[in-house]
Amino acid sequence: MPRRQSTTINETTNELLLHILSGIDYVSGIAHETKKSIPVVYRQLDGLVRARILAKQRRGKQVAYSVNWDGLSSVIAKLLYLDAKTWQSAVSPKGNERVDAEITTLQKHLSKRMLENEKAVRSLVDGFFKSKQTAALSQEFFQEINKSKKFLANTDRLAFDKSLDLFLDAFGMLTTKERKKILSKIIENQENAQRFLAYCRLRYLQKQLIDPRRQFLRHILYEE
Repeated sequence: MPRRQSTTINETTNELLLHILSGIDYVSGIAHETKKSIPVVYRQLDGLVRARILAKQRRGKQVAYSVNWDGLSSVIAKLLYLDAKTWQSAVSPKGNERVDAEITTLQKHLSKRMLENEKAVRSLVDGFFKSKQTAALSQEFFQEINKSKKFLANTDRLAFDKSLDLFLDAFGMLTTKERKKILSKIIENQENAQRFLAYCRLRYLQKQLIDPRRQFLRHILYEE
């Protein structure tokens, strides 16, 4: 089973990155939100710049930070690719009949190369996040994560891979009707966006089949 490598983003820098992703792009604002000192925030954000996850530019006397989607797409693509290899090798052929049928349909829609080649996954992810509309959708999602912190404990202390899991699962949870509605908001490169959403859906369904909580309930509800 492929082993997922952790990113250079730890729990501390993840908290900062979530604020950048949600649209807070200057140090004083992030320092205020996170209760960290300005020098500490500068140092940690510059670490993310060196890792090519963020970019920075000067606006008058302030330095503004933004997501470097090229660098972040690389992280997302690696996560998707390793997950796909993991779920494909772990999923039992005897799952839920309806889910199995949807998985088969999605696999037919996606090329074999896209399911087995990391470069093809990277191209898919790059194409999706280069769109202004999808970047805006991403910002809205991470704004919701920040809003949820008052209700959900420790969302700001997630490892970044876990934050990405939540993000990708959000697309994976979409029904066919909901995916069409999302696609109606994306003007650029719709065909690539459709494949990306299908890939996220496939990943989500495969995860559900081996989710121990579901297996536990199936055992209780359907054992003879």
